[in-house]
Amino acid sequence: KGSTWYQRSVTVPDDWTTGRVILVIGAAYWSATAWVDGERVGQGESGYLPLEFDITDRVQPRQPFVLTLRITAPSDTDEYPHGKNTRHWYTRVSGIWQSVYLEARPAAWVDGFRIVTELPGRVRITVTAVNKDVATLAATLGFQVDGAALPRDGVELPPGASQHELEVLIPSPR
Repeated sequence: KGSTWYQRSVTVPDDWTTGRVILVIGAAYWSATAWVDGERVGQGESGYLPLEFDITDRVQPRQPFVLTLRITAPSDTDEYPHGKNTRHWYTRVSGIWQSVYLEARPAAWVDGFRIVTELPGRVRITVTAVNKDVATLAATLGFQVDGAALPRDGVELPPGASQHELEVLIPSPR
């Protein structure tokens, strides 16, 4: 196995005093481990997908910190998605191949959603939300068609990740 290392000093912007600070690695081949000031904050397998680590509790606005990343590629790629990055096609390479950046987020956010349509005019929306607050938060799920709001559902977001469904009937679908 070979590893690629990346290290630099980073400062959180002055106005990021509320909410969460998320480290985003757009994509890295294959396994990424992240440290803030020498303390491990996360590890994950990326390949072609982004990784995110919440580093809020390890950083402060206006205070520089050292970000260290180690990217390790497996020596045998037969068990991993690898495109042409294999001994069978081209010389193996690994490392960071999408942007690495910090992102400010509120205490609760939409982490993903899925929309499934059914004829005639039924839409099911599944929303995955993350709440990093210690309390359950109230939220509203809504949907608009041509700028007109359709009925909304109030939901509670407990601490952690949760999924919520909203079913909407579209009048006169086209």
